[in-house]
Amino acid sequence: MKLSKYKILTAFTLTGMTILSTAAINKIISSIATNNELYKNKQNLKYNWRLGNISYSKSGKGKPILLIHDIIPSSSKYEWHKLESEFKKSRTVYSINLLGCGDSEKPDITYTNFLYVQLISDFIKSVIGHRTDVITSGSSASVAIMACHNDDSLFDKIILINPNNISSFNKTTNSFSKIYKFILDTPVIGTLIYNISQRKSCINNAFKDDYFFNSYAIRDNDINFYHESAHIGGHSTKKLYTSIVCNYLGINITHALSRINNSITIIGGSDEYNIDSTISEYKEKNSSIESIKIKCCKHLPQLEAPIKLSDILDIYLS
Repeated sequence: MKLSKYKILTAFTLTGMTILSTAAINKIISSIATNNELYKNKQNLKYNWRLGNISYSKSGKGKPILLIHDIIPSSSKYEWHKLESEFKKSRTVYSINLLGCGDSEKPDITYTNFLYVQLISDFIKSVIGHRTDVITSGSSASVAIMACHNDDSLFDKIILINPNNISSFNKTTNSFSKIYKFILDTPVIGTLIYNISQRKSCINNAFKDDYFFNSYAIRDNDINFYHESAHIGGHSTKKLYTSIVCNYLGINITHALSRINNSITIIGGSDEYNIDSTISEYKEKNSSIESIKIKCCKHLPQLEAPIKLSDILDIYLS
């Protein structure tokens, strides 16, 4: 009996020590990732939205254009910094850090497509104050499409850079995803899983394998900004990741896409995975969509080939 109690006490002690050690590791990982304070060096404006402060920049003069980065934990408006310098010569450029990304607030909530639709709509109404052109990257295409469908008076031309295929948006939660969300929401183990998924080597591999055609064009600063973006914001930093992998951002955009009358153009990297089938899928739902591909590019031409992209955008936004 005494031995049994001793074993139980030992097990609890070891478990407690493991939890404390893991929590300490998580804290160290976060501290190292944000040590450079790259986002604190940026003079961003703040939009006091109802669910949290939104960081954004405004530059240039002329017709407004809104740049919306990809919806992944490591992305931010840094994705657009090279394109901003080109556009601000003739446009008023707004570049936003979505809720849960960059140095915008990262509240402890479940993120959904509807949340981002409301954010973009409110931002255009409250901050821009005019009908605007919009450029999206990757998965943020679904946000622009749904927001435009809800109120097309806010939007002029829509440019989708390497949008996700339609079927990938149309995912829903199930029993497994709800269980996985419960695990990811745990403060220690869930945070460790998140930190592993967003470690610097994983982000570096994503740039080499998926984001850039020419890996030699990747800069250390690109990796550092993405890595820091994934870790600033405290304990709730992982909430966007949890919402994505557990399919809480899932949405069927088919009906909205087919009903939009605004000008829509898809710009794809020639070496982006399945870009031809993705473009065909969109055109099948809306035959008025135009498309063009940039040679020797993958997912982020705005970082890899900003001059080429800017020249194409000048044509389609004129």
